[in-house]
Amino acid sequence: MSKTKQVIPKEVGLTVRTLRAARRISQETLAGRVGLPQNTISQIELARYRPTMMEWTRIWNVLTSE
Repeated sequence: MSKTKQVIPKEVGLTVRTLRAARRISQETLAGRVGLPQNTISQIELARYRPTMMEWTRIWNVLTSE
């Protein structure tokens, strides 16, 4: 089964970018912490890739942890 590329609303990608920047985390660092390639983080921020629920959970946990 091939994975269909699905987009997300631009506001969601912007929120990920804003939270990441506020925490002063690079795309590379975020990618390493959530186990995704840096390019995937970029695609999420550009609203060109829709992460799975598990990926969203890992991203959210990193971006909202103290």
